[in-house]
Amino acid sequence: MLNKLNRGLSQRVNLSGVRLAFQILTTRRRLALPHIAVQNIGSVNWGEMKRAGFEGCIFDKDNTLTLPYGDSLHPSVKDSMEECGEIFKGNVALLSNSAGLEQYDADGSEADMIEKKLGIPVLRHRKKKPEGEPEVLVSHFGVPVNRLVMIGDRTFTVSVRTVLFVYC
Repeated sequence: MLNKLNRGLSQRVNLSGVRLAFQILTTRRRLALPHIAVQNIGSVNWGEMKRAGFEGCIFDKDNTLTLPYGDSLHPSVKDSMEECGEIFKGNVALLSNSAGLEQYDADGSEADMIEKKLGIPVLRHRKKKPEGEPEVLVSHFGVPVNRLVMIGDRTFTVSVRTVLFVYC
């Protein structure tokens, strides 16, 4: 029970995210600017992304592809995800602060379950977003991180993570 409570609290309080937010608000404001904002991924023109030179897509899961803590694609994104997978030839993956994160999913069982249910690889990693590990992305996709589209529901986290991965 205590472990479950700890996990729930830790999922809600991301100390590295709080530290980075403070830095962004005080000295690094330029990092928090999104490139594109859409209502949901059904509005994304994947062909245009591919023509712009992107070679793969990294998705957050909750509130982007599924309902919070859900394990099936939300109906409003199913067609778009299929199109994304076709255009990027399956070069898509999930990066989550729960499934695949060593701290909460050490044996990878949650990541395995989500992969089976969604049909999308879940990246295994050690650090929470927005810090992350660009080398995990490079290893999985085989391209530099500046050739990847990062998509999530939290503008701040996605924008900062993208800039940190690419430029820092």
